[in-house]
Amino acid sequence: MITSRYPIVKIQDTVPIELVPFKEPEGLNLLKQFVDRKQNQPFTPAEEEALLILVRKVDGLPLGIRILAALINSRSCALV
Repeated sequence: MITSRYPIVKIQDTVPIELVPFKEPEGLNLLKQFVDRKQNQPFTPAEEEALLILVRKVDGLPLGIRILAALINSRSCALV
């Protein structure tokens, strides 16, 4: 799989599939699903806002959201 924000990438014998970015609520929900929470704790409003800022930073792109979740899960840090 090859990803690109720009459709100019063309490789022989490939089939392009265009994915549209998630809208902010969808991107936020996806990121929340991927982020590990201890004992399924709900996110605080401040944490949700921090996650939403991150979703905006990757323009709602699914791969960007997945990478953000992996980075968050790999570090023991607070979201805010």
